[in-house]
Amino acid sequence: MNELKNALSPYLIQHADNPVDWKEWSPEIMERAKQENKLLLISIGYAACHWCHVMEKECFKDDEVARVMNRYFICIKVDREERPDIDKVYMDAAQIINRQAGWPLNAFALPDGSPFFAGTYFPKESWLEVMEKIAEVYSHSPEKIQETADQIKQGLNSINIDRFKSSGEKNLQFDFSRYQDIGENWSNYVDFRFGGFKRAPKFPFPAFWSFLLQYQHLVNDQDALLATLNTLEQMSEGGIYDHLAGGFARYSVDEYWKVPHFEKMLYDNAQLISLLASAYKITHRDSYKKTIEQTIDFLDLELKAEHQGYYSSLNADSQGEEGKFYVWTKNEIQEVLNKHEYLIFKEYYQISDNGNWEAGKNVLHAHKKLDQVAKNNNLPTNKVEQHLQQARKKLKIARDRRIRPSCDDKQLTAWNALLASGFVKAFEALNEDKYKQKAIDLIDFLTNKMINEERQLMRSFKNDQANIKGFLDDYAFLIKALIDVYQISFNINYLHKANKLTAYVVQEFYDDEVNLFKYQSKITDQLITENYEVDDNVIPSSNAVMAENLIDMAAYFNKSMYQEMAQNMLNAMKGEFKSFSPNISQWMQVMGKRAHAPIDIAITGKKSVKIANNLQKNFFPLARYYGGNDENLTLLKGKRKANKNLIYVCKNKTCLAPVASIEEAINQLK
Repeated sequence: MNELKNALSPYLIQHADNPVDWKEWSPEIMERAKQENKLLLISIGYAACHWCHVMEKECFKDDEVARVMNRYFICIKVDREERPDIDKVYMDAAQIINRQAGWPLNAFALPDGSPFFAGTYFPKESWLEVMEKIAEVYSHSPEKIQETADQIKQGLNSINIDRFKSSGEKNLQFDFSRYQDIGENWSNYVDFRFGGFKRAPKFPFPAFWSFLLQYQHLVNDQDALLATLNTLEQMSEGGIYDHLAGGFARYSVDEYWKVPHFEKMLYDNAQLISLLASAYKITHRDSYKKTIEQTIDFLDLELKAEHQGYYSSLNADSQGEEGKFYVWTKNEIQEVLNKHEYLIFKEYYQISDNGNWEAGKNVLHAHKKLDQVAKNNNLPTNKVEQHLQQARKKLKIARDRRIRPSCDDKQLTAWNALLASGFVKAFEALNEDKYKQKAIDLIDFLTNKMINEERQLMRSFKNDQANIKGFLDDYAFLIKALIDVYQISFNINYLHKANKLTAYVVQEFYDDEVNLFKYQSKITDQLITENYEVDDNVIPSSNAVMAENLIDMAAYFNKSMYQEMAQNMLNAMKGEFKSFSPNISQWMQVMGKRAHAPIDIAITGKKSVKIANNLQKNFFPLARYYGGNDENLTLLKGKRKANKNLIYVCKNKTCLAPVASIEEAINQLK
């Protein structure tokens, strides 16, 4: 056993029995490398990563490989989910060196952590060859490695710092015209037939579709709405969705959403709940309601920690094979279902003898529409649905007897905060109190267990202890979730907690020279380059979310400084706004909020929460809610009338005449 036996990360613990002398990342290890003048080998992955497991089996469990690694390098294992700051540095380096990205990520660095070579998966012979070559060059020509490291560091600085240097253009006006002009190019990226982006593999990328829902609402772009709804339907019918138990896999390897990369991540499902809830508010389609409910059921069954938060992920592999838990042979299905169920199921899910994936294996992928299957079998649609429901129930029972994929049971603040917001949106859309309670319970767990006595937020929770100082996404997503929970409960304590966290983030993360927040706080160990997380990806940019938080906190607590900071952040990003790309999706939502101005809805009276919850069933992406029976926020001052429930619709600090009914308020909002 190596030192990883004492780690908290499930991913690191998986490598504890490797013959490689793995270490955890620490300042002490870096200092030892400098003293011994030994190169660092930094291997980064995560517990649900299929190719991480493949490389471990082929390389890190191999005695011959381990001897070479231990002889020439100080070997460091990193869980990218625990330490995304480290992952970002070496992923950027990999892209500079050879345009590769992905995990496992394997980087070679000087003793100070400066990378000079990086790549992803290596089979055994290639890995041995790379290590021997690097060791030889470092022994005979270390200056060559130093020169390469210096060049890569310049590239890293260019990516993370130089791109934000002022071009001389200041005080850009992020008005509605600019928002519309940039946003109208969204269609360049969309696959209008199968949904998602025009590429494979296909990732859900919820931030992009959330932007389109905001955009279609503000600009009245029906194509944007239809593209989003088509994507949600294609995903929900595809193999990326678990038709037996609910929940979405991380991505599809093809353009049809047919064959998933089978790991299931908390952050994907959290955001997709929010996205589906918004779509339901607009359309009231039962299919969205069903998918929301099934996805939450999946999370509760598979990822819920008792009386705590939610775990991070489910592995893609079981019994050493990718997707084994989820796929079926034709015979396995026939053994479980009766004849009528099987015939319907076979046609609907494209089941074949040879398999619709590989080697006789079938991924459940809704190949045909329900009404088409009904017509082909001369049955009413409801009868076909009954057969499918019964078949899915039987197959789930059979599947539950299989060996399950392993679970990464650390609880991450950022991802749980995304889920808390997801529960809020599910409650708003479906108006089911159980989802409101889930949001409150989860946010209470995070604020009670993840904030220490110094007001510092911690990132990870495992074995009843919080560890690793939080990064910007932990703070930004938790602040956002606190604001969300306030709006469905009018419990002012949640806003006060958000306000305190915001003040801490401004103090400890904000860089007033760049006008952005650093990903690491000033009190954490610094890496070889600054990191400003600004690009929206499968998880939205923490800076973009923080910019939106500042806009909201400025409104709730009348803090003009926060409004100015948000404007300065948009200005810092002006180079990114020259043309639209999915990587500014969350920023575009911030711009929409800034350019169009949110609608502030103040509700007073004993029934204020109930009235707000009824209004929140509707899709008003710029609405911001205030309320309660107390005048505890500036906008609420002077608005409470004895024994009356009143709704004030306000914009730019000017309120329309108060109304008493939800219908009247909706008319004012339109």
